[in-house]
Amino acid sequence: MTDPRARILDEARACLGMGGPEPWAREAGIVGASKSVSWCGLFVRAVWRRAGLTVRDWKIGEGNVATLRKTTTPEPGDLVCWRGKNGHQSLFVREDEGMIVSLDGNTTGRAPDGTPVYSTVAEKRRASADVLAYYSAPIASVGAGPVPSPARGGTESGLPSALTLGVDVSAWQPPASMNWALLRSLGYSFAYIRGVKMGREIDVHAAEHVQRARDAGFRVGLYSFFSPNVTALNQISLALGAHAACGMRVGDLAPALDLESHTGAPCQRFWAEQAQIILDSLRFEHGAALRYHNVADWFAMGKPSELEAYPLWLADYTPPADLPCVVWQQRSAPIAGYGSTKLDQNAALGELPTIGPRVDDVRTVEPSTLPDEIAIPWVKWDRAEHARLRNLAVARHTDEEPP
Repeated sequence: MTDPRARILDEARACLGMGGPEPWAREAGIVGASKSVSWCGLFVRAVWRRAGLTVRDWKIGEGNVATLRKTTTPEPGDLVCWRGKNGHQSLFVREDEGMIVSLDGNTTGRAPDGTPVYSTVAEKRRASADVLAYYSAPIASVGAGPVPSPARGGTESGLPSALTLGVDVSAWQPPASMNWALLRSLGYSFAYIRGVKMGREIDVHAAEHVQRARDAGFRVGLYSFFSPNVTALNQISLALGAHAACGMRVGDLAPALDLESHTGAPCQRFWAEQAQIILDSLRFEHGAALRYHNVADWFAMGKPSELEAYPLWLADYTPPADLPCVVWQQRSAPIAGYGSTKLDQNAALGELPTIGPRVDDVRTVEPSTLPDEIAIPWVKWDRAEHARLRNLAVARHTDEEPP
């Protein structure tokens, strides 16, 4: 079995460059506060959980180190509490000539355009004199409790090896920046490529991405980014045009419709009616289609049962058992062995739907089988908080288009 301390550091390093506060808060089990509170410590606890340790939920206003054992001889993966009024916490890596090397979940950096970016995961070096205290990671808890949900790291971070792994890309990833052959050698075998941008135009790089991925042996599919401000008819026309331009054919992955809140367009109930028209048309033309959304946006749309006929590609990093999906977007981060480029990483949890003959039968909508209150694995969803966090994430890139 892998050394749990090595697993802790592997999980933390797989997150280098990622921004917060999500998914650390919900993975750390926040109780009693917004998921953006004090997330440097939440990062440590989330990584511990990913490595298989049993970790007590974080409760605001309580001494969250009280259940941990203080130590003066830290080992890799232990908790470091730093001096200073902000009470910063990080993961201990090693001591190097009086300097402490740590992995921190709340640092500053710069985006490619030079804009300051906060809350990124990074490796840091500080003087040992700056340490307030060390606390041992609850290593003894490994295997003592229920098996945690699969870790959200790279290809060797807890996901069953039998899972089919894939990525999704758009114009945010220039074709020349993608090493599809290397990804294939790392165990990735399917790719979803954005075919329609913001419901308004065919993605400029879609055809080239498709061809390059095909050449490397990937199974490929297209997704369309939904816009509530463009008619369903126009979005259908663009989606079909993208499929033609990219040479999609029978046996390729079925098209997907991306239903996603973004700056200026929070997901609402009326989206479901337009989405159904688009999905029905894609199913008619291609034999199958998928919907892509997260749990919060599913609630915002009113949990529309008419969309449940379409397999779900879950845009979330911690899929609840009550919202079954066939594709799970597990994380967005660099892939171990691939480089520093962030990529959306997916796992197929069921048979991937594929393009087939046209389907012209009348689809029967059954009553929803989902419970009234889905067990969301984080603090009860709040529209304002969801919109705030989503908009903050999008603002790092553009006021118009999410990454």
